[in-house]
Amino acid sequence: MKAGHSQQERERRQSRSIARIIGIYVVVAALWIVFSDYLLSALWPQQEEQLLVSMLKGLAFVGITATLLWLLMRSEQRRETRRAARQVATTAALLEHFRELSAKVRDAVLLVDASGKIIEANDAAIGLLGWPRPVLCGKRLDEVEVDPSGTGDKRRTAYYESIFRASDGRMLAVEVDALSLQLGTRMLRQLIIREPFAWDDTGAARRDRSWIDVFFDMPFIGMAITSPETRRWVRFNDRLCQMLGYSREEFRKLSWVEVTHRDDLGKDLAEFNRVMRGEIEGYQIEKRFIRKDGDVLHAEIDVRCRRFPDGRVDYFVATVQDVSEQVEAQKRIREYVRRLERSMRGTVDAVTRMVDLRDPYTAGHEARVGELAAAIGQELGLDPATCQGLNITGRLHDIGKITVPSEILAKPGRLSELEMNMVRTHAEQGFRILQGIEFDWPVAEVVRQHHERMDGSGYPQGLAGDDILLEARIMAVADVVESMASHRPYRAAVGLDLALAEIAAGAGVRYDKTVAAACIRLFRERHFSFSTRPS
Repeated sequence: MKAGHSQQERERRQSRSIARIIGIYVVVAALWIVFSDYLLSALWPQQEEQLLVSMLKGLAFVGITATLLWLLMRSEQRRETRRAARQVATTAALLEHFRELSAKVRDAVLLVDASGKIIEANDAAIGLLGWPRPVLCGKRLDEVEVDPSGTGDKRRTAYYESIFRASDGRMLAVEVDALSLQLGTRMLRQLIIREPFAWDDTGAARRDRSWIDVFFDMPFIGMAITSPETRRWVRFNDRLCQMLGYSREEFRKLSWVEVTHRDDLGKDLAEFNRVMRGEIEGYQIEKRFIRKDGDVLHAEIDVRCRRFPDGRVDYFVATVQDVSEQVEAQKRIREYVRRLERSMRGTVDAVTRMVDLRDPYTAGHEARVGELAAAIGQELGLDPATCQGLNITGRLHDIGKITVPSEILAKPGRLSELEMNMVRTHAEQGFRILQGIEFDWPVAEVVRQHHERMDGSGYPQGLAGDDILLEARIMAVADVVESMASHRPYRAAVGLDLALAEIAAGAGVRYDKTVAAACIRLFRERHFSFSTRPS
């Protein structure tokens, strides 16, 4: 009775709508004919009688077409009404047929419309999922079906495996057979849902291992579904329990917050909250768990969320991989690298001391140049590895002096032109000594270029501008400042102020302008000082 009354009311509304359309057509057409003919009669009065006849003919035409339009629209309305009635009758018959058939099967059966709303469920579905029929039939399929992949692509197939959530929160691994039904323009889907089982040799039924079970029972990866509200484990596999040392009963009572290392909890919660706010759909981080026995477990976790249609997080799926062995291996590698670096530094220091023995008047010069060059690199914003390379290169930049006679290096007076030319060979000789050694930095080339000048007036190659490596430009400034601030056999120390004045005067000419400015800032603003005093 209620459906019939609703249908009659809908027909009355449609009739009023048709009458309103026809009325508007008649009024507009009649006004157009009357006013247009009135305007023509005003312009040509001698044609008034003929215009009157024309107006009457026009009004008659409007009446005839309005009547035909009314009849056509009413006919279409009746056809649409009959079509809708057949649709309702067919749907009702299908639902009745669905109820009769689904009552005879043990599998759970759901009927879902094109919008994803569950419109009917049999008793087996009610028993499996635990929702009362009025509640279940008011839900969307996405509210009870879990899709761990988050794609939904499998639901377009005739058969797939999935997870359904029961009313008590249990996650049920099921097999689904899907059948599409088209009723006129309406699309429905019938889902037959069963928990997989097989028969053992005794004929007894047992649960089969669906792809979900296999995935959760992987022996090498932890797997869990967690609740966004309680942050507790809704479902988890044995591997995760083994990794953290808990029994399933103990683990079920814990949340992931309780077993996360307190120093790593902040970053985990920060990413978790970003997902809850809808900023991201998942995250990957490395974190530490605290095992039951108190040991630390290093893990790599991948967390993805599943959302309700309104955007709220339904649940999280997390995979947990134990990377403790990799972390320990990385620690051993870092320690090995540190030992190699210490060995290399010891070798460099030994070479530096050897050069100092050859030229005792400049003892400590190489170490101080390396210290200043690294500080200039930091002031320029170079990365730590490059600054470390500058320090090492500075300690080696005069290694070529071991080929220069010590009598020349220690000569108290000014050197002759021939003697100066012999000293100038040390840059090229240093390159030849170091070129066969593999460094992480261009040490040999910087040693060769550290006496080059921006205007091309340097040696040994007469390079200029950008042809000179940045590290060599830094080394040139550091070498000049330290040399002028230190005593030499042929002169007394001129002092730091005059050394900086030389750098300022030569900036943009002999020395790189940016490097010179950084060096001056170091002493004037950063109050840089050498760790050992120049001689």
